[in-house]
Amino acid sequence: MTLDAQGRDELNDLDEALRQILIQVGDLRPSEVDIDFSIPDRDWSGGITRPTINCYLFNIHERKLLREDGWQLEGRGGVGAVRRPPPLYIELTYLITAWTQRGNVADEHRLLWRVLRTLARFPMLHEPVRPAPPGAPPRVALPEDASRDALRARLRACLPASLHDHPLPIYAAVAQPEGVLKSPGEFWSTFENPIKPSLTYAVTIGLDREALPAGPPVLATGLSLQTPETTVEAGFQISRIVTLPPDVSPAGLEVTLPETGYRTTADEHGWFRFSDDLPPGRYQIQVKAGNRTLVRSIIVRDPRAPKFSTGYSAVVRDQRGAPLAGITVTVTGTPLRAVTDADGHFSLDLPPGRHALMIQHEGWIERREVFVRESGYGFALNYGGLAPGDS
Repeated sequence: MTLDAQGRDELNDLDEALRQILIQVGDLRPSEVDIDFSIPDRDWSGGITRPTINCYLFNIHERKLLREDGWQLEGRGGVGAVRRPPPLYIELTYLITAWTQRGNVADEHRLLWRVLRTLARFPMLHEPVRPAPPGAPPRVALPEDASRDALRARLRACLPASLHDHPLPIYAAVAQPEGVLKSPGEFWSTFENPIKPSLTYAVTIGLDREALPAGPPVLATGLSLQTPETTVEAGFQISRIVTLPPDVSPAGLEVTLPETGYRTTADEHGWFRFSDDLPPGRYQIQVKAGNRTLVRSIIVRDPRAPKFSTGYSAVVRDQRGAPLAGITVTVTGTPLRAVTDADGHFSLDLPPGRHALMIQHEGWIERREVFVRESGYGFALNYGGLAPGDS
């Protein structure tokens, strides 16, 4: 919580909001009842001259149940893009007690009950206004909306500007069991005062964290993916089609074509071939590796047909077209992973179909869906800002 130009901060503004709610909504007149945020020790209580509500802020901690993981990307596509950690949700707990000069218990209980009734009306102190989605039907007014809107207007009038314009929701809860003092006797003995009946009032406010430069937007261009292909006579090598578990040897692995019934095994180098009568075409193969069955597409090519390039390559560049090294590219849901070299190149072995790629760069993660069609089909994948070569 940072100080603004006037030297005020959200914590003191929260104190003021609580004071105004009790005055304007709870009708606790300042001429009759004081509202104080001091430590309720013996010296303070000895100086009371009229009925007083003490709101002592005794605990501040993070609400871990509301914590979010990951980073938020702001300014996507611009040179000034930044990464921001998700907000921290901080719970501030007040201990509220009622005091009178002569310890009039009945008056203190009446004051405490009025505070409880007032604060219980507002489970949320602030909710950012969100525009209705495009095409949404207009909201239908209900009979009870008028009184609810009037109450919200009274609440808004109690909030200082820093809370009224806060970008995140502000929640509130009163008299909840998790806010009760674990050892009230020890607490009050520290202040040299007798145990007092008290209310806990917990306010949860989001705290934005500092944004960090996201670095230059990553651009992946010229991505070319191709299905493994060869002739029946030449055969295939398992390591070029599937990624085997590190503890599995290719020797003796069974390879099948489920739709045809063809079956074969790989040699000690991972090479395998099917019967010469297998016609050219596209097939799904199954490789049994340990307790896993790996499925990939292959193309059995007609030896009389022209041979296509079998490179599986891509180039990752920054916004100015310079290649980026060390960029990790992962195919979601598979063990396939590649890292760009010094020239920004990487390779992936993907069968035809739809695939989700995850591209990681210094904590910045981008996900893109690609569709691989026929052998030799190429496409460009661009994201993150300016096209290569633009300034």
